[in-house]
Amino acid sequence: MTNDAGVNLGLAYSIVRDAEREMLDGLRQRGIEAGLGEMSRITLREMAQDAYWAVPELEVDWLATVFGMEVLEFLEFVCPSYTSFECDKCHEDIPVFCENRRDRDRWWGIALVCSDCEAKENRAAYEARERAALAKERAERDAQRAAHVAALKALPYREYLASDHWQAVRRSALEWQGDHCQICRGGGVLNVHHNTYERRGEEALGDLLVLCAGCHQLFHENGRLAKPPVE
Repeated sequence: MTNDAGVNLGLAYSIVRDAEREMLDGLRQRGIEAGLGEMSRITLREMAQDAYWAVPELEVDWLATVFGMEVLEFLEFVCPSYTSFECDKCHEDIPVFCENRRDRDRWWGIALVCSDCEAKENRAAYEARERAALAKERAERDAQRAAHVAALKALPYREYLASDHWQAVRRSALEWQGDHCQICRGGGVLNVHHNTYERRGEEALGDLLVLCAGCHQLFHENGRLAKPPVE
């Protein structure tokens, strides 16, 4: 166990030293490209931020020494900053404002969603709620209608003919035929006759016949119409 721990620590130390050397080489190269003595403070700040944010293995004390600053001065120099994290949905970069490395580290492992994806999710959720509400409303309306029809079917026939529902159906049938008998096309006192009672309480116009008193009486006496009705 002790030997393994020693190997692991040695490996970790080696990785950090390699990162330090690579960072120093990068800093030197950028300094050469910027003209060293003419290097602006903005360029220096960019270099310091690169070192601080991009390579977390580099200790702050060491970086402060490299840039010739006290630790607090160095932290004020490189912090805060924006760090990019990947959107969990579209995988685009999301800029996140971070005060320091510790602040940035707390975002790791959190599933972030960009504003565009969040808007799409909110829209999808809203549409799903609307569909659910409409479906619920439709189901409640259908249940109420079914209960109403069942109650009408349960009424004795004479009571059914006196119901508001039947009176409304009767008026619709008379308007449908222009207040004329469907057999003789006469007017006067008209009756609305059921062709079928299967849909009582929810009749379609085709379930009904508009007959004058004479044609209605002949139908009941003979069991059939004198001629085909006018649709």
